[in-house]
Amino acid sequence: KDFGSSIAALETILKDHPKARAGQQAALDLAGVYIAYKQPEKAVAAVEAVAPSSSPHDVMGALTFVMLGEARAALGQCELAVASWKKVMDEPKAAYLHGELAVKAGVCFESLRQDDKALEMYRKAAQDFGDTSAGQSAKSLLRALELRGAAGKAS
Repeated sequence: KDFGSSIAALETILKDHPKARAGQQAALDLAGVYIAYKQPEKAVAAVEAVAPSSSPHDVMGALTFVMLGEARAALGQCELAVASWKKVMDEPKAAYLHGELAVKAGVCFESLRQDDKALEMYRKAAQDFGDTSAGQSAKSLLRALELRGAAGKAS
C-alpha cells in the first residue's frame, strides 16, 4: 500500500507535537507503516520520540510501549523489546494487552535461546488468558517448545 504524502504529514505532526496525543498517534501510525515497509529503524526512532512523555497507565501510552517493543523485535533487539513490553505487563490497567504481550515476549525469549523464560511466558498466557486467541497461541507454542525440549533431551 502506498501512503504517499501521508508519511510526510505524520512526520510533521510527530516533529511538531512529540508530547501531545497527536504526536503519539502519529508515531504509532508511522511505526506501523515503517514496519510494513521493512524499515524497523525508522519505526523505533518514531516511537522513541514520544516514549519519554508516554506512560503505560493510559491506553495511548501502553500502545506506544507495545509498538516500541514490536519495532525493536523487528530489529532483532529482543531484550529491549521485552523490556518495553514489560512496562505494559506490569500495569494492571493494561491487562487487556498482557496475554498478547506474554506470547510476544515468549517468542523473543525463544529467539534468544532462553527457553526457560519462554516457557514461563507461554504458561502465564495459557493459564491467565486460556480462552483468548493469545491463550490458544500460547498453548500451541508451549506444546511445541516442550516437545522440542523433550526431543533435545532424548538425543
